[in-house]
Amino acid sequence: MAEQEHWKAAKKVIRYLIDTTDHGIYFKRSKTLTLQGYFDSDFAPKEHNRKSTTGYVFFINNTPVSWKTQLQKRTALSTCEAELEAMLQASKEAIFLRKLLYSFGYSVQQATTIFCDNVSAITVAKEPRGKRNTKHLDTKYFFLKEVIDDGQVMFVQVNSKDNLAELFTKPLVGESFFNIRNRLVRS
Repeated sequence: MAEQEHWKAAKKVIRYLIDTTDHGIYFKRSKTLTLQGYFDSDFAPKEHNRKSTTGYVFFINNTPVSWKTQLQKRTALSTCEAELEAMLQASKEAIFLRKLLYSFGYSVQQATTIFCDNVSAITVAKEPRGKRNTKHLDTKYFFLKEVIDDGQVMFVQVNSKDNLAELFTKPLVGESFFNIRNRLVRS
């Protein structure tokens, strides 16, 4: 029975690929350069290990250039903790991309805007000395505060339906999938 389900799923994927051959990632020449990203996490979705998923995507001039999805190494104890781990990974990627652009001769002057849908994570990252019971995360909090204070990254709250990183952390169907896909690729 499983073979038939797998075959049906494979045919569906092939049909989707055939129907979207005109979709792609296109770069437009521009005199200015903007770097921005989105990140998200899915808190404890799998019953067998309860590890959260991190996902992010970064754009240069509205073209996706870097994206990733992966299980978090440690089991998060709260939604906020899972979001902070995803925030940390996205921050590290933003710093890497800024350094890469600099090595190519482009200097990103302003902070890299990173959108997320979790207000608590943004609040904790901006002021890590708040009241909390998560001392094991101190180094992550202080790293995030440093990169914010240094002007390397800036976190901005965005509605979940507009968070393009949702594609990397949750199974999306129907209109949700097509809305995000159409913002990531062009036909």
